[in-house]
Amino acid sequence: MTNPFDTPPPAPARRSFPTKIVAIIVAVILALVAVGAVISLQNKKPSNCSIDAIFGSSLTEAEIKDIHNDSESIELPFCNGTWAHLTIDGHDFITAWTGEKWVPYERNQITFLSRGYSCFRESGLRADGAPDELIEQLNLCSADDEATWSNR
Repeated sequence: MTNPFDTPPPAPARRSFPTKIVAIIVAVILALVAVGAVISLQNKKPSNCSIDAIFGSSLTEAEIKDIHNDSESIELPFCNGTWAHLTIDGHDFITAWTGEKWVPYERNQITFLSRGYSCFRESGLRADGAPDELIEQLNLCSADDEATWSNR
């Protein structure tokens, strides 16, 4: 009869080297897919971000025709699905998304007809949640503009 204590214990099961490599490769691929998805979401304009979509929901058909016929240049330098910045012949216009349609945003815009320009109040835009990227594109009111406007 043999002594059971003379038998060495079975060797522990070892993971094979290729299994570890496969696990690392899968983890790297998943990380790259996640990074790609984040970048894609950051660069994708929402479906409501087109000049036609903005005009179609915030202006009447007659106003759209009037702008298209009289304007040399209509551009959309910024749109994030909530805020949009249009330039029409070099003039800035902001629209805001209500959840259903675009509406002109004029609350913090000061127009000086005698001077031929308008500016936007930065503090008001920030209070209303306008993003930095939009604010940086606008002609912001100076302290003199604000003083002139408030003394009217």
